[in-house]
Amino acid sequence: MRKLLVWLVLLSVLPVLGFVLWPKLNFSRPESGPILHRVERGNFVHEITDRGNIESADNVEIRCEVQSKGAGGTTILEIVPEGTLAQPGDVLVRLDSSALENERTSQLITCANSEAALIQAQKALDSAEIAKREYLEGIFEQETRAIENDIFIAEEDVSRAEEYLKYSELLAAKGYIPAQQLE
Repeated sequence: MRKLLVWLVLLSVLPVLGFVLWPKLNFSRPESGPILHRVERGNFVHEITDRGNIESADNVEIRCEVQSKGAGGTTILEIVPEGTLAQPGDVLVRLDSSALENERTSQLITCANSEAALIQAQKALDSAEIAKREYLEGIFEQETRAIENDIFIAEEDVSRAEEYLKYSELLAAKGYIPAQQLE
């Protein structure tokens, strides 16, 4: 039983002892220290050993939104070289603006003509409204009164003619005027 107890103690102590001592044992090569190199100013040599295309991580695609009436588009007069660092507000491309300036001038002329036509139409409308008001308030009233006067005079003439006819028939019946004069 004693032997068994010794074996149990040894089996329990040996793993604990191995766990404690293992990190302190160094089986690797001795460290030589950090690798150092003296820095010198010189040309940066950048060699690319792989094939393929290189792109920027932050590409910004700029599209021309200028509308052109010509078939070929707008002519580029000046452009910054590829790879130039650009800041917001920098001019990157100068386009031929002559076609756009001609279009603008044409549009300004069309606009001015339209404004002149509007002014002319407004004056014609104002003149027509004045004529209408004059007609309704002045000329129409005068003509209405003149026509009413003519109607009144005509009715009076008809009334007199009827009375004259009655009187002439009475005279013809008494024989004072001949029947031919009555007709």
